[in-house]
Amino acid sequence: MTNATEAGARNPNGDTVSTSAPAQPLRKRRPTQPVGLSLRYKIFLAVLALLVLIISSMVVLVQWKATRVTRRSVDAAMRNTGRTFSVFLTARFNQVKSDVKQLADDPNLTAAIAETGADHVTVADSLEAKRIEIFSKADYIMAVDSMAMLIARTDDPTKSGTDLSESPLLAIPLEGDQAWGIGSRKGKLSLMASAPVTQGTSTIVGALAMSYPIDSGFAADAKSVTNADATFLVETGNQLAPASSTLTAESGEMLSTALAANPQITAASMGEGKTVGPVEITLGGEPNIVIAVPLTSASGERLGLFVASRSLYQEMSNYRQIRDALIYIGIAAVLLAFAISFFMARRITRPIAALVEVTEQVIEGDLNVEMPAVPNDEVGILARSFAKMLVELRQKAEMEEYLRNLKAQVAGSSTLSQAARISTSSATQPSTSSALAIGGVFNNRYVIEQILGSGAMGTVYKAKDRELDEEVAIKTVKADALKSDPTAVDRFKQEIKLARRITDKHVLRTYDLGEIDGTLYITMEYMKAVTLKYILEQRKALPLGPGLHLAKQICLGLAAAHEQGIVHRDIKPQNMLVSSKGELKLMDFGIARLQGKGGMTQTGLVIGTPDYMSPEQASGLTLDARSDIYSAGVVFYEMFCGLLPYTADTVLAVMLKHIQEPPRPPREANPALPAALEQVILKMLAKQPDARYAKVTEVSEALANVAMKH
Repeated sequence: MTNATEAGARNPNGDTVSTSAPAQPLRKRRPTQPVGLSLRYKIFLAVLALLVLIISSMVVLVQWKATRVTRRSVDAAMRNTGRTFSVFLTARFNQVKSDVKQLADDPNLTAAIAETGADHVTVADSLEAKRIEIFSKADYIMAVDSMAMLIARTDDPTKSGTDLSESPLLAIPLEGDQAWGIGSRKGKLSLMASAPVTQGTSTIVGALAMSYPIDSGFAADAKSVTNADATFLVETGNQLAPASSTLTAESGEMLSTALAANPQITAASMGEGKTVGPVEITLGGEPNIVIAVPLTSASGERLGLFVASRSLYQEMSNYRQIRDALIYIGIAAVLLAFAISFFMARRITRPIAALVEVTEQVIEGDLNVEMPAVPNDEVGILARSFAKMLVELRQKAEMEEYLRNLKAQVAGSSTLSQAARISTSSATQPSTSSALAIGGVFNNRYVIEQILGSGAMGTVYKAKDRELDEEVAIKTVKADALKSDPTAVDRFKQEIKLARRITDKHVLRTYDLGEIDGTLYITMEYMKAVTLKYILEQRKALPLGPGLHLAKQICLGLAAAHEQGIVHRDIKPQNMLVSSKGELKLMDFGIARLQGKGGMTQTGLVIGTPDYMSPEQASGLTLDARSDIYSAGVVFYEMFCGLLPYTADTVLAVMLKHIQEPPRPPREANPALPAALEQVILKMLAKQPDARYAKVTEVSEALANVAMKH
């Protein structure tokens, strides 16, 4: 046990210090500089990087998706291109067949061809006149006699007498049928059809053949039908060369070169007569989807290829516009985000930087630093939490300073530390017969070091537990007290049962209950401290900071008890220990009971301390946690006002005042008291339990709000 001088001369580390020497000035700390990039630039760069990543991912995704969708779409369309072209080509052949049949049915022309030794010049002129007048799209017409000897042709009027019997195009009509197929002449392709020239009903006197060029116009028609670029390639000298195309001349040459580089295409189409595709080839560095259809003559000879091609690059033009728009928007967004993210990062980090500065000042020892204004976001929550912590530190520092001053004031006075006390108010020195010997060993385990306090019921000792090598407090009960109070043993058991249910740093821990040689005892935590009552007796009203610091700890201790369903029933300053560091613990659960459970108290029996009794406790009614809140309100009143709310000459008169009279407003007793704190105390002291705070945690929140504002 230490006296006031001892307690005031030791710091929290146990080192001896002077209580009167002025505090040494704090050495200024250089503000901590961040290593590497600051938080502001990290946020700024992170936002930019994230935005660039998102936009880049979108562009890549659009490009990949567009390529995939376009390829599927083009492949599906090109699969039908071969059939579409075949239908188109058949229709054009039918037109040529119809034209040549119409010409073959001309009676004047029939007579001229049937005439023996017909003048080839006259026939050629007649054919040319008909071509110009009716069949202007045909590039030439030729006529043969019944022996397949050339009579005339419009593209070479002087030529005649050539034997064409080897040509299926002219041999088949002489047998009575029409013939048609692709023609090839001088690197060009054409649609050719022939028809027999019949005199009378069945006499075949010759045949006519008509040629329509496969030129750029024909290619354009094929493109409009197939919805693909059309290229007609003619085989010349085992090579395929463009005859006509909707592509540019350069692209047409590149197409023939690409086909030559893909022999599997030409082998299947020109060699086997199959339609090939769709397949992908590269033209000018761009991917193209092509399909190749062989072109055959009337004899079945493959003279060239029709190639339909679609450029994936062109097909993706709409998607590229979307992609390019995304890129442009992304660039604009990055530029805009460059400015916005910088200012946002600055706005976010500015209050954080201010908090860092405040933290540095707190580390330097300045607990009165002013908190910066902060937004109502996560940073604001952090700042407000820090502000609450700062208030706690400030109040704790004020409490420690207050206790140091108190110790200095009462230096040399009586006992300043005790671990526990007897709940009776009459303290006397224990008789020699009932006291444990100082220096003796109790129960073969505890070395008795000193007496902490004594009363009518028993004595409290400081002892050393030899088994655990730690200091404990031992409360013993006198034998004559057990005889005069039959419930004492049960009360001891009740106290340890309830106290052991609470494990909180604001409640004094109780270890064990035992009996030896007729002496009943309890072992409990030893704490170097004074009772709150002792502090109030020295200074009356407490300053606001230290008072709030203790009040919040009282609430925390009560909350721990109430969570276990325990009602203390004897909340008063005498049952509260305060260490030199300002740490408070509740003790003495001798008359506590479980809420809603019966106990040892008789119906209508009033038990407790009159000065701190709730109205329902003074009336002998059933109690709950709100009774403790009322008693705590009386303690708060005494702490902040320096006096009790009710005083009278007799115990009964005090109890009646608790039941009937409203308390004097705290600010009348202490005008410096904040109005908000006065409202908290008055609500705790409401006569009706329903008008008080329902839970002690609500009181804690109210006190925290008062602390933040003051």
